[in-house]
Amino acid sequence: MKNKLLRIFFIFLFHLEAYSQQPINNIQIPNLIYYDANNITLNKNEQNIILDGDATFLLGNSYLSAKKIIFQKNINLLTASGDVKLINNKQKITASKIVIDVNTKQMRMDNVKIFSDPSLSDLKVSEETLGFSKAEIAFDLAKNSRTKELENQLKSLREEYLNLKNLQIIKNKNSHEISNKINELTNKYSRLLARLTRTQYQPNAILASLPEKVRNKLIERRSAVEKFNKENPEIVNQFANFSVIKGYVKIAAAQIIQKDQETYLLNDSIITPCKCSDFNEPPIYGFSSQNTTVDVNDYITMKDVTFDLFSIPIFYSPWLKFPIKEKRETGFLIPSGYMSNNAGQAISIPFFITLGPHADSTATYEYFSERGSQFSGDFRLRLEENSTFKTEGKFIKDKINKKNWEANKNNIESAIQQSTVPITIERYQSYRGTETENRWFSNNSINIPILQSGSLKANGQFVSDNIYLSDFSDNNININPLASVYGDTSPASRRFLNQEIDTEYYGDNFVLSVRGQGLQDLFADDQSKTPIRLPRIEFNLLPDRYFNLPFTFSNETSWENVARINGSNFISIAQNSSSPQGTSIVYIPGSQRGPNDPYAKGNRLNSFSTILLPLKSNDYINANISVKSSGTQYYFPNSYPYNANQPYLGYIQYGSHFEVPMYGKLNNSSLNSQNITVTQNFTPYIDFNYIPSVVKSDNFPNTYQLWYSDDSVLSNATLTVGAKTSWTIQKESFQLSKSPILRLPSTQDLGVGNLKFFTESIKEKNLKVAPDSKGIFQFTSETEATKIFDLWAKKELNDYTEKVSSYELKQNYIWPEGNFYEKEILWSMTPLSLSIATGYNLIADKTAKEANKNAGSGVAEIPAQKYTDIITSGTLNLAPFIPIDGTVTTAYSQYYDRVNSLSLSTNANLPFGLKLSYANAQQYVLDPNNTQRFIRKTQESYGVTYLPFNWLKLNYEWAQNTDPSAPQGTDFSAGRGYASTQNISFLNLQDCLDLIFARNKPAGEPESNATYVVSLNLKLFGFEKKLDKTNW
Repeated sequence: MKNKLLRIFFIFLFHLEAYSQQPINNIQIPNLIYYDANNITLNKNEQNIILDGDATFLLGNSYLSAKKIIFQKNINLLTASGDVKLINNKQKITASKIVIDVNTKQMRMDNVKIFSDPSLSDLKVSEETLGFSKAEIAFDLAKNSRTKELENQLKSLREEYLNLKNLQIIKNKNSHEISNKINELTNKYSRLLARLTRTQYQPNAILASLPEKVRNKLIERRSAVEKFNKENPEIVNQFANFSVIKGYVKIAAAQIIQKDQETYLLNDSIITPCKCSDFNEPPIYGFSSQNTTVDVNDYITMKDVTFDLFSIPIFYSPWLKFPIKEKRETGFLIPSGYMSNNAGQAISIPFFITLGPHADSTATYEYFSERGSQFSGDFRLRLEENSTFKTEGKFIKDKINKKNWEANKNNIESAIQQSTVPITIERYQSYRGTETENRWFSNNSINIPILQSGSLKANGQFVSDNIYLSDFSDNNININPLASVYGDTSPASRRFLNQEIDTEYYGDNFVLSVRGQGLQDLFADDQSKTPIRLPRIEFNLLPDRYFNLPFTFSNETSWENVARINGSNFISIAQNSSSPQGTSIVYIPGSQRGPNDPYAKGNRLNSFSTILLPLKSNDYINANISVKSSGTQYYFPNSYPYNANQPYLGYIQYGSHFEVPMYGKLNNSSLNSQNITVTQNFTPYIDFNYIPSVVKSDNFPNTYQLWYSDDSVLSNATLTVGAKTSWTIQKESFQLSKSPILRLPSTQDLGVGNLKFFTESIKEKNLKVAPDSKGIFQFTSETEATKIFDLWAKKELNDYTEKVSSYELKQNYIWPEGNFYEKEILWSMTPLSLSIATGYNLIADKTAKEANKNAGSGVAEIPAQKYTDIITSGTLNLAPFIPIDGTVTTAYSQYYDRVNSLSLSTNANLPFGLKLSYANAQQYVLDPNNTQRFIRKTQESYGVTYLPFNWLKLNYEWAQNTDPSAPQGTDFSAGRGYASTQNISFLNLQDCLDLIFARNKPAGEPESNATYVVSLNLKLFGFEKKLDKTNW
């Protein structure tokens, strides 16, 4: 026999017990754990060992092999040469030569390749390092499965044994029939114990089939690794460890020098995150460098580096640095780019700055091909865990804004000359914008906890002009294909920018806050016309059952001062376009105003309380009643005509809700322990909301309906009746559980096949059996084994019976079986869901009268509508049998006797990665050019997605909106009437790249103006970065 085991990890440990195939007491080599080779030469004088021919070292869980390995003990130098392979910690290293200096713990590797893949399983690594074959692993899995089956059978038998023993006590201790059954069951238990023991300790047949020399080598190797890892867990995986780099990485170099455990020097190297196949195709991209330094958990620093595509150099840089750590540090971040419709092609270069453990900042330079250079910065601070402070600012000297302002001014002047309506002229005036080339944006937020019950919050956004956000928005159809179909959802589409400072106190059942709030209106021509609320005091009493009353009570009260920056009292007509108009349509500063004219300055007090009482009747009815009272008081001391009579509003709202959830079930059971149930859930309900009257002063203003819904509340008494129903079909299967009923706590149950009783039985029979796996397995075939298993069975069964009897207080329970049935849902579907609701306003005439009064004389009156719309909805879902679902929703006007709106959507998830979607929405609205008729607007879209392979995705989206109110002469030719997008995505190429080609055409543009986008998603050392490029 050859070498067995030597001592410890050859770099780090020096004082563990040594093993060898032949005793070598005069040569102590304490730096190895296991070695083997075709030829082994020992030099006693120089204390060297030479392994020649298939040389192997096992260093903890690190596997080193080479054609030849020499360890020079006198200078502590290990040299491996010829097809060197090192596997450890989910990484594989190949080299022509590896030299390791044990004293300095330094290493040199020549012509080396390193493959590090953290996604590999430990089992996959063990296949090569410990010699586990797939067949051997499969054998062990099958053995474990058979072991569990036998254990469950034994548990079932001991339950039968326990029942028989209890039955024997209840009936007659001398019952021969029961005694015979007990003996038969004990014999059966004994035979199953023998099977279980042979199964558990049976040697792996795959391993046993190997030649003895190979088999012994693998066994020794595995035993050595198990012992080493158990005794030295802190040493494992500390050798040539590149696996700390997140994600897959491949390194090839002419030479790698490990200076210490954390630093590696690479000469003439290539580094790539792309996982190439076994066909040696080049990586999609990588980095080549003459000199590279890898600092583990820090950075990869490369000098004279090129970025390569398919091994072809594309870009050169004298220096490049990549982070491979999670710790923050000052430095450049990965640049990014995007295309803005209004700013052109943009590139952004951010620089990150750390400012201690609790603060950091980012300074960014952005260049827009159309508008010039923009500089931005942000600062973040966190003083404690729940506190935040952030401020952000951007500035640009815009090259084209002033020129655009001049062109826009001429267009506005022309439009004004062609109009004679004052309100239209004033609206045109608000479109002028700002004549400036200095443009900026600021965003600030702060949240500071105060003790444990309070906080100070502030946030504010400011811009130099109304169209800054839209000019520099990066969420447009060029980089977000869905925006071309479904519209822009970016911050550029907002109207108001919030500016607020707030301090809050949190009590057990209330919240008290004091704040100041302003709104910058991006639609306004003058920001001073946008009201600010300073201060605003709020008190919220949270819903609760106070004083153990049967109902819940809540209250919200607020007081605020509404002011203007420039002291102007009245809002402009253009700003009031979304609220009812006043009687004057021309704004004259300082002039007297009518009682319904817009206002802007004063105080507002509002308070409302809600009482909700659940009605308890039975388990089949849900019902409650509620009362809400609300009051609003305005105070305008310096505004005519409010000097004498200040405006007020108040109302009481009564509400009730009543529903009766019901269900019916149809069962269809079969003899094969399967059951099909059809369940219908049906819930009819009634809601009643009643506001008998709204007490409101004649001079109550209308402008603030834009911010407060209570200001536009109307009297109504609406009774709503509706119902919801659905059908669910479910197939169930009832199987005998694999787990028996537990009669004992797990801490007291010794389980089945416990070796404690085996050892006791061996001692009673004065037999000698080796306590290892091999000895126990061999004993199962000996002649004395049957007696031992019989005795073992009696001991184990009696021990379980005594413990259960004691635990169950000596009560002789007779259980029908040792197992119980479990329900398994084979499939479930809800093929149809329906809902319908409508209502009746008992005081519809009064509701319409109040609405018309609030709207003013300049707006066409609306008629009284006693019946509310009939709202219906239906959902069809045929999954899992047919992968199709769809929803239809309608709103039917009973007054106009027509459909107000209709929407349909459907989806199909078909086989082979094919997905289809379709949506159609139709809405009838008043014609703005003729209030006596309605027009139909439609929005239609469909999409197709095809994923034939995991790496390929094809997508097409199309949408079209129709609006009959569009101005005459609007050009819809050449595709201007619809939007579409098509893209081809190549996903996870070599596990390092997503490549997307897209063609996007927004609505209003002809097909010839479509944009083309190339989007790259790079996966680099565990990070992902998206890059977009658009060609016009």
